Amino acid sequence: MRAMPEQSYANHAHRPMLTVLGYLFLTIAMVCFYYRWREIGGRTMMALGIAGLIATNLMLLLMSRSYTTRLQDRIIKIEMRMRAAGLLTPEQQRMLAALGNKHIVALRFASDAELAAGRAGGARAAGARRHQARDQDVGAGPGSNLIGPAPVVATCRSSP
Repeated sequence: MRAMPEQSYANHAHRPMLTVLGYLFLTIAMVCFYYRWREIGGRTMMALGIAGLIATNLMLLLMSRSYTTRLQDRIIKIEMRMRAAGLLTPEQQRMLAALGNKHIVALRFASDAELAAGRAGGARAAGARRHQARDQDVGAGPGSNLIGPAPVVATCRSSP
């Protein structure tokens, strides 16, 4: 495996921008509601207060989604490292460590045999070929599928 970089504030700083924005919108809402309570500003203050609360809730939703997605990615990376420790050679483990999150998540669905045989290592090339084939299909004419080739649908017929 690769050597761990030195940990410092520069590479481990937590910059909670969404939290700061959430508190800003909450402060705006509270000030607007206070002015409305004191009968200053009328309907405009009430509308700004409600908009501030809506924006605060939006920031909370974005934070929740962002944090849970990052945590899930970290768990998947650890899971794949543990799985690869028994299946892959040290060279293949270094190649796995160099992959991005999306590739590691995709390799999670490869069988142990495929992962050990190195066939899953060609997932990046296979993905590139799929994207190239899809891009050639786009705009092929009227009725063409913009997503890619049409899926094959199996039909079952019951016997009489």
